[in-house]
Amino acid sequence: MLITTRYGSKVTHGGTAAVLLYNGGSIVELNEAKKQVESMQKEVTHFGRSL
Repeated sequence: MLITTRYGSKVTHGGTAAVLLYNGGSIVELNEAKKQVESMQKEVTHFGRSL
């Protein structure tokens, strides 16, 4: 649940990372999830501007 808090309003993405961690996921997988979230956030921001 700490990971979810860390992501703030991105509860869904935080939850995904938490699931990876809960299932014994390695730090690498956690970092990959973080990168995916960051790239998704960039895409959303870009999409918002194009509207």
